[in-house]
Amino acid sequence: MFGRLKRVALDEIWGGETTEFKVWLAGNLDILNETVGLKLDPATDLATPTPSAVVAHDDAGRVVIIESQFGESDNQALGGLLMTLATVQADAAIWIVGKPQPEHLRTVEWLNRSSCGDFFLLQLEAVQIDSSQIAPMFYILAGPGEDAAPSPSLEDSPPPLEEAAPAPAMAASPGRFCLPDDLAGFWAGLTEKTHEKSDLLFRPLSDDFERLSAGSGRTGIHFQFVFGEGEADVRLHIANGSPALNHQIFRALSHQQEVIEEKFGGALEWTGDGEAETCWIRSPLDIGDLRDETGWDARQEEMAEAMERLEKALRTRVQGLEV
Repeated sequence: MFGRLKRVALDEIWGGETTEFKVWLAGNLDILNETVGLKLDPATDLATPTPSAVVAHDDAGRVVIIESQFGESDNQALGGLLMTLATVQADAAIWIVGKPQPEHLRTVEWLNRSSCGDFFLLQLEAVQIDSSQIAPMFYILAGPGEDAAPSPSLEDSPPPLEEAAPAPAMAASPGRFCLPDDLAGFWAGLTEKTHEKSDLLFRPLSDDFERLSAGSGRTGIHFQFVFGEGEADVRLHIANGSPALNHQIFRALSHQQEVIEEKFGGALEWTGDGEAETCWIRSPLDIGDLRDETGWDARQEEMAEAMERLEKALRTRVQGLEV
């Protein structure tokens, strides 16, 4: 049997104080790193400019400011973030909010185009399955070259904090791969098995859970589980802001194709030719019809094992790229 997924109010966890969240975040930057694809460590040599800010260095030595806001994003917080960015002379900023507003999403997108720094806008939610530990969920709404889908709560008010619907029912589709109406139940078991084999932290890129993504340690390159009609797959998805850079990264990896596939233990599909803006390296999986929940455990194990092999074959090579 599967548990029920529910949202937990942020102020129930941190008492409504972003200063308490700041303390937690500073000690758990690895969770944020998996989301944004950076390697951040607290900058102990720099003063904290505001009570809610975390100052960090990335692996390139850049200064990154992280500000958080539990309620709706507002102009005052955005203005304060920009002032802090200028005061500290930071190279990048991450703005974490509880309820992002469309006008602030557009502003962050414009700031990234203006080339005055790298800006991320993230939405923070917390979820829990039955009485399990509460898990924070970061969603990238905007970032420098980030291939991210807006969280559904950006356009619509989030549903009340209550238990989610029971494990999903399946729509009949004889002879074809069948996606449940809500993949949350299957996803919960899949991520649990994946975490037993890897430190990758996967999150859904949309509310339908058809694509789960984890950072590779390099911006714009993610490990993903992808569900679609006819099959599912595990892949490395290359989606920086520049198509030319995407193809350069893809070519650098393809020069190591034989070694990578030997490490993976089988052939991979390499898609990076032509005019496509993004590239990927994937292994398709025939996981059958998901209407039969009794088969979920074996399918989750197969996908988690395939992702483990893909990560071992590619992660260090991605992090060692000199492009």
